[in-house]
Amino acid sequence: MKHCFNPKEFLEDACLITEIRDDIREECEKLGPVKKVMLFDRHPDGVVSVKFGTHEAAEAAVTVFNNRWFGGQQIEALQWDGVTDYAIEETAKEREERLASWHKIYR
Repeated sequence: MKHCFNPKEFLEDACLITEIRDDIREECEKLGPVKKVMLFDRHPDGVVSVKFGTHEAAEAAVTVFNNRWFGGQQIEALQWDGVTDYAIEETAKEREERLASWHKIYR
């Protein structure tokens, strides 16, 4: 699913990652068993991957979540193509900046 969050939100509150992941898991479990929910927290499209226990639940999720609004954004839900890698690595400079900003917040 795309557009589930804005990655900039996590710069101020890293706990939002867990909160959003749990919210999405809860909604997805209404459709069937969920094996894994993974947020690609650095991806600019706000990507979340959900692995369902059944193919039927995964298909239902695409139908239910596509074009649905979540957190003020319209979700784009689709089946993973098996190829696309949504992970984006953090550079050393980005890591320094993130840790410095957290240090200011949690001091």
